[in-house]
Amino acid sequence: MKIKILIVFLFGVQVASGQSWNKKPRFGVTSGVNLSDMLVRSAAYTDLSFETSVRGNFLLGAFAQFALSEPFSIASGITHTSYGATIHSLSLRYKFDYITVPIVVKYVLNKSSFYALTGTQTGFLLKSTIDDGIHKNNITKSSSKLDLGILFGAGITFDDKIHFEVRKSISFTNVSNIKGSGVFKNRGLSFSLGYLLY
Repeated sequence: MKIKILIVFLFGVQVASGQSWNKKPRFGVTSGVNLSDMLVRSAAYTDLSFETSVRGNFLLGAFAQFALSEPFSIASGITHTSYGATIHSLSLRYKFDYITVPIVVKYVLNKSSFYALTGTQTGFLLKSTIDDGIHKNNITKSSSKLDLGILFGAGITFDDKIHFEVRKSISFTNVSNIKGSGVFKNRGLSFSLGYLLY
């Protein structure tokens, strides 16, 4: 419940901020796919990393966008998606379900339909599991409840309402809370289509 309240609060802050700029905020929905993998390193040998494979996950969310002075705008929202990866040498599949709250600044390139973006992302953990091919175990209690990181990317706008975006996210948080378990950090590459409702 506390996490849900915090998510609503953060989104509300963004909306209120947009109103304080005396700019009319625009609201929309987005969906797409998030291709995630993980940076995994041994606790005993910090220079030893494990090979992982990409995991495909759907994403769905809502966002608000506020115009700043041209060519800048700021956007924030709430997105449900998953991260994780398969560690081949250990035959383990990790999955982390999140509600993410990104805050990004967009820069329109030379008054065109193309723009670049960069910002931060906070993930609020809903559930995490580990699957060895035989058993699937819930590891939510031993996982970090917050996942903090940065993101950057680019997009293109069509008819001022539809946009297509590519975002790269890099986490700074070790998602494992178990001491001596090593380093597990999320990374993602998302492709999404957004539609401004008004």
